[in-house]
Amino acid sequence: MFNRSVCFRGVMSEIPKNKSNTLITVALVLVIVCAVGVLVYTNLPPNDTTPTPSEGINETRVPIMTIRYNTEEKNYTFAEIQAFTVYTGKGGYHKNFAGPGSIQQVGNYTGVAITTLINQLDNLPQNYSINVTSSDGRYMVYNHSAILGNLAIYDSLNELNVDSIGNDNFTMVLAYTFEGEYLNETKDGKLKIAFLNDEGSITASSLWSKFVVSIDVLTE
Repeated sequence: MFNRSVCFRGVMSEIPKNKSNTLITVALVLVIVCAVGVLVYTNLPPNDTTPTPSEGINETRVPIMTIRYNTEEKNYTFAEIQAFTVYTGKGGYHKNFAGPGSIQQVGNYTGVAITTLINQLDNLPQNYSINVTSSDGRYMVYNHSAILGNLAIYDSLNELNVDSIGNDNFTMVLAYTFEGEYLNETKDGKLKIAFLNDEGSITASSLWSKFVVSIDVLTE
């Protein structure tokens, strides 16, 4: 900040006293210069680094999942999905061909049980199916038996066997992490349907849905 008195005293101390007229003229000029400097400084735009309202928007506030039944619709952000009771289990899927690589994505997943989400809706029928839609427009319809997790399983130790080896019980889960890491948004999307249990039983790959964005409850 400029100080007019400091500017004036500094100049006076350095100019010879016998040149009074010149001194007065120079002093007046410097006073004016100091005044102009103060005026310019005080009118400079503020150095404000505060984000504008459009900056720093938290993506967790944007809904990424919609659940519908009849006229009822519920939208959830990623944070709200994570706030539901957490389910962690193991699973993987069989790609329906014989040979190396037919069994994939085996590991621990974390998410929320589909029944937990569905139960947020009112007046559900006793038996229902669901239509799960992905962001690319693909969809998969699951009957009530699949939702409750009664599914065929495959031999996790023999990739040459394309036939199921029986049935097992699973929890149908909207998963958002795999092996402790958030799902790969490019490969699987933020949310995917997985079928999990404590044993890590293998199910058909056709049952797993990626890039999930909505679930519609249908009356059977």
